[in-house]
Amino acid sequence: MELKNKTILCLGDSITYANEYLEELKRLTGAKEVVNYGVAGTTIAKRKKLFGNRYDEDFLMRLETMQQEADLIVVFGGTNDYGHGDVPIGIETDTTFDTFCGNVRILVDNIRKKYKGVPIIFITPTHRINEDDPHGEFGLKPTAMGTLKQYVDALIKVLKLENVNILDLYNDPDFSFDNPDFCSYVKDDGLHPNDDGHRAIAKKIYEYVKNM
Repeated sequence: MELKNKTILCLGDSITYANEYLEELKRLTGAKEVVNYGVAGTTIAKRKKLFGNRYDEDFLMRLETMQQEADLIVVFGGTNDYGHGDVPIGIETDTTFDTFCGNVRILVDNIRKKYKGVPIIFITPTHRINEDDPHGEFGLKPTAMGTLKQYVDALIKVLKLENVNILDLYNDPDFSFDNPDFCSYVKDDGLHPNDDGHRAIAKKIYEYVKNM
């Protein structure tokens, strides 16, 4: 897919909000614009219990505010659903807001309705510290809901069912903590990418899009 002079819309959380991989993606592709619709701390799924701040602005809510002009939609999220989301994972055939899987399917459906015929790419969350705790980040969830891997596996199942493009960074060996390079891509918090990490993410998106 050629993106020179095209418009890319990026929906995400704090990693997108930082804007760094977007700027690098614009440079690599020669896109006319790469528009940032990232909000830190947000989840794909609608929360049952609201924080009363921008954390409540789930992905579907923000989809409604996105501009209409687009040649590619990039959705990069899920790490906060694992970290502090409060709906269960569910299964890939779910179609309601009661589960993470149901929310993903509704989001895909609504993107397709708003942007008819525009290609969509979902990016899986990257590895993070404490990702094997089923109670989320810092054990915040009173009820065990699943590890990050379980969220990623569920996301992939839904996207395959919906026939959506998947850039799977979680299962990419270049983005494994076993890879010293990936360790150098992550800030001290063990989650957010540093400058090198953002450049690596942008390069992965660019290489993926070239083959679409």
